[in-house]
Amino acid sequence: MKTSQALTGMLMLSASAASAQQTAPVRSAPISNIRYEITFDSTTARSRLIKVMMSFDVGSTGPVLLSLPAWTPGAYEISNFARWVVNFSPTSAGQPVRWDKLDYDTWRLQPAGSRSLSVRFDYIADTLDNAMAWARPDFALFNGTNLLLYPEGTGFDFPATVTVKTQPSWTVATAMKPGQAPGSYQERSYHDLVDMPFFVGRVDLDSTQINGKWTRFATYPMGAYQGAGRDSLERRIARVIPAEANVLGETPWDTYSIMIIYDSTFQGGSALEHQASHVGVYTPALGMPGLDTVLTSITAHEIFHAWNVKRLRPADMVPYRYSAA
Repeated sequence: MKTSQALTGMLMLSASAASAQQTAPVRSAPISNIRYEITFDSTTARSRLIKVMMSFDVGSTGPVLLSLPAWTPGAYEISNFARWVVNFSPTSAGQPVRWDKLDYDTWRLQPAGSRSLSVRFDYIADTLDNAMAWARPDFALFNGTNLLLYPEGTGFDFPATVTVKTQPSWTVATAMKPGQAPGSYQERSYHDLVDMPFFVGRVDLDSTQINGKWTRFATYPMGAYQGAGRDSLERRIARVIPAEANVLGETPWDTYSIMIIYDSTFQGGSALEHQASHVGVYTPALGMPGLDTVLTSITAHEIFHAWNVKRLRPADMVPYRYSAA
């Protein structure tokens, strides 16, 4: 009996210690001057890979904890984007930096006194879904939540720049604000940074002014949505946006991007909202004349999310917690 009681006590203490470790706050050493570089071109497209580099300065001697979100705004399901990361390699001044995995989506780097670090990895872009990353020989879709690491536990109010490197003749379409350098973009916080999906490749892109703001139409594959259907959608959306803006008395973006993928393997349609854009993945039939009212309805629905759910948000979603359900 005494042995059993002692063993029980030891197990309780062990369980208590494990629970304390699990609930203890996880916090990275502070980092600053955060830059992301994303490369997608005809070479990386052959392997359906997107190459990512994150560079930053380190503010203390402790470990740097870098995480990828477990889910993306708009698609509130656990996706564990870290599953698609391969060839993870942190360096400082060209020398390898020691690292390990703290959990399934967090990498722990040991700077060992280094003040500037770079992290490189490849991301497998093989999932046709508007919350995911997907690549073809001449095109890639990716979301910031797929690729952009953040320092764990230090908050999300940090500015950063994203530079996209691609073929000279390919187009980059995103709602992210242009940066100072060619091919660069910037946002003031991580929340804004990851809520701006990208199209990179051979896409059709045109713009029109609606309610005094620019609205962009980006579609892939090139030539898949042209002529009367595209013109009809643009005319209809020119009536939709003012009507929606009148409901809440504002047009809450500088530019809005309607981003569409047509793919013959996709059945039906799916669209995902962002604060100044949305991505729709549709069967090509939805681009045919006669179904433009259906496409207009879906598009109007997603645009209205720029107010409802993006600006008007349930309290349980403030702030976003990218590591938890």
